[in-house]
Amino acid sequence: MARIFLGLLGGFRARQTGGDELLFPTRKSRMLCAYLAMPVGEPRPRERLAGLLWSERADEQARGSLRNALTTVRRVLGADAIRVESDQVALVPSVVSCDVDRFMVATAQGTAESLRQAYEIYRGPLLDGLPEGEEPFDDWLRNERARIDKVAHQALSSLLDSHVVAGEAAAGLDVGNRLISIDPLHEATYRTVMELHTEIGERAQALRIYEDLRRLLANEVGVEPDADTRALADEIRTHAKKPASAPKRVAPADTAGPEKVSATPIDRPSIAVLPFASLGGDDEAFADGIVEEITAALSRVRSFFVIARNSAVTFKDTDLPTSKIAERLGVRYLLTGSVRRGAGRLRIATQLIEADTADHLWSERFEGGDQDIFDLQDRITEEVVGILQPTILAAEVGRARRKRPDNLQAYDIVHRAFPHIWAMTEEDNKTALEMLRKAIALDPNYALAYALISWCHAQNITYNWTGDIVTAKERALERAHEAFRLDLSDPMVLAMLATAESLVRDHDSARVHIDRALRIDPNSAWAWMRSGWIHCYQGNFETSIEHFERAWRLSPYDPLNFNLCFGIGLSHFALGHDEKAASLIERGLLENPDAVWANRPLVAVYAWLDRMDDAKAATERVLARYPDVTVSKIMDSIPHQAPVMVERYTKGLVMGGFPQ
Repeated sequence: MARIFLGLLGGFRARQTGGDELLFPTRKSRMLCAYLAMPVGEPRPRERLAGLLWSERADEQARGSLRNALTTVRRVLGADAIRVESDQVALVPSVVSCDVDRFMVATAQGTAESLRQAYEIYRGPLLDGLPEGEEPFDDWLRNERARIDKVAHQALSSLLDSHVVAGEAAAGLDVGNRLISIDPLHEATYRTVMELHTEIGERAQALRIYEDLRRLLANEVGVEPDADTRALADEIRTHAKKPASAPKRVAPADTAGPEKVSATPIDRPSIAVLPFASLGGDDEAFADGIVEEITAALSRVRSFFVIARNSAVTFKDTDLPTSKIAERLGVRYLLTGSVRRGAGRLRIATQLIEADTADHLWSERFEGGDQDIFDLQDRITEEVVGILQPTILAAEVGRARRKRPDNLQAYDIVHRAFPHIWAMTEEDNKTALEMLRKAIALDPNYALAYALISWCHAQNITYNWTGDIVTAKERALERAHEAFRLDLSDPMVLAMLATAESLVRDHDSARVHIDRALRIDPNSAWAWMRSGWIHCYQGNFETSIEHFERAWRLSPYDPLNFNLCFGIGLSHFALGHDEKAASLIERGLLENPDAVWANRPLVAVYAWLDRMDDAKAATERVLARYPDVTVSKIMDSIPHQAPVMVERYTKGLVMGGFPQ
């Protein structure tokens, strides 16, 4: 555990872990420490630090001020907390931890528990209360505050949704009020808070919230609340009565009620979509339609075992606990939801529950006009099915980790390997390969294990982790074909085969197989991501960006989304959008600083932007980890065939200082 904790959210705090507060004597030393902690471990050029904090001073004077400030930071934190190499400065991650890093990790995981952790971590805006000083630093701080506040708003909105779906009004109000403090003009949050107050009988408080919003909008932007918000306030004022919902049916003892469905296969997560509750009284047909569409779409996902709707519908309006329903249906996961109509709008809330732990893994709310009911139904189906795949996969990983090592089956070992695959580091890749080979030893016909071994070999090639690219390509293709032989219609297997084919520059076959994967499962975020890369390799950059963004929409909290930043960034680079490319690749590295290989495209982008100091620093980061990497090895490992990409990438690497 790191011995020093830095708190940057809601102000600046530094302390020994579990111990005394650490005091920085000057504002500039606090600013320097904060910048180095964003993120901890990221090397920063001295020149950039001096320009950021002492831009008004001559170069020599600025460098002297930086030396003094670094001495102060080292004295406060300890000599082992800061690493200075050549012209690079960084905090040491094994010694220093930061709440911003913890917050970003928690929000990226996106589970109910991690979102609750994010809620506890977020104490306010980044470096709140820090007086303005240096213009470059202030610009950086404004941008970082906006970025983190956006992430906080998205994460807390998801947490609020989970409380609403679970009927946890008090907890929902706490989160809703925090959201209002982050974005005081976000009307959807006000509507949710008003509804929660109304549900617990606090109509007067709900209307006070509305009046606060009305005054704020009038004073700040000179407008009145939108039609939905006004309609909700009118509904609360008039105490609009809704038709009473049908009485709940109480299932008798365990021996009565719907019979237990036979046990499901052990090698696939099982799920049932329970009937959605109609809270408005007359939306039952729409609720049933949503359930039918989601069940049908989930049934096309090969990695799930889905209980037929006719079995799940027998639990409509029952008071049985979810654990008992799951036991009777023989499933690990339940998807529940509700439909509410009001003021010409439909509001649909959904949540995913893991039966063994009763954890709420994910929740979301959807809203639309009741005139576009079928479009809304299609959108909900696509988004729910898309997000369930990575969410359930993450839950299966956790389930496998909870098992005793002596009780692991091939399925469990594969799911323990997934986090190592997602990490995209050389050591993790080696660990994943070892685990996947153990899985095949237990089950020689496990297609997914072969497909993932192919993926690991592909990573060895793409990220320059092997000195024998030819052999690695052969192994990647062999394992992908073996997986395909075992299972011709698994979208994951098809996506891995397409990846291996693209690496040997058989782009036509890759397109055939990735398109087939998407026909089988049009909601597979992984397949859309691989399609994005294949189109990027072929030079279809606009299509590539569309497919990457589709993957992101389907799985907004996917652990591989940092890789989407790199893919979208590279496509923009080929299109000449260098500033946008730099921003995206930098964001990806912020989300996964261990992806050192991603500095390769960043070198090229920086060089074309004439940011030569940054380009050389990125080159040094790659060569420090992989000293044998050259321009020719990089371009041989990545199967780009579009002349514009090859030319810009190659020239950028050379300009950035890579050996040829």
